[in-house]
Amino acid sequence: LNAVETAGNNLKEAGHKIDRVKIPDWISKTEEETLDTILAFGMAHHHGKDYDMNKPLMSERICDYIERGRQLTEQDYQAAMDQRQAMIREMTEIIDKKVALMPPAIGIAPLLEEGTGPRSPQRLWTLLGFPAMTVPFGTSQSMPIGVQVVSSLFQDYNVLSVVRKLFN
Repeated sequence: LNAVETAGNNLKEAGHKIDRVKIPDWISKTEEETLDTILAFGMAHHHGKDYDMNKPLMSERICDYIERGRQLTEQDYQAAMDQRQAMIREMTEIIDKKVALMPPAIGIAPLLEEGTGPRSPQRLWTLLGFPAMTVPFGTSQSMPIGVQVVSSLFQDYNVLSVVRKLFN
C-alpha cells in the first residue's frame, strides 16, 4: 500500500485531485463467483468437445473449469452476465473518467515455481473489461513493488497518461 500512497502523493504534488474510494461490498463479495461462472460456462461451451476427445492432454485446472461449466445452466450464465453489467455500471459511476491506483499484488511475491500469486487484485478489472496496467514503483525490503493503474471502459488513454506522469 505504501507504493500506492507514494504514487498518489506524487500525482497530488503534480496538481492532480486525489480521492479515496472504496469498492462496494456487494461487488467485492460477488466478483470472484461471477467471473468463475462466466469462465466455467464459456470453457464448457467452447472446449467441451476438446475435453471429450483429449481430456488426458488438458491441465487439471482446465478440466475443472469445463466440468464445473457443464453443471451450469444458461440461466446461471445469464445471471452472472447481468451481475457483471451491474458491476460495470456501478464501478463506471465510481471511477468515471478518472483513474484508480491499486496495489497489484497481495503480500510477498511467491517463488517462481509457485506461480505468480493471487489473481484477486486484477480479477475485478478483468471481469469488467476495464483498462489496467501494473507498473514498477520502487522497492520494499529489496524487492520490487508496483502500482496498478485502472480506469473505466474506453478510458485507456487516462491509464497511459497517469503511468507516463508516474515515470516523469
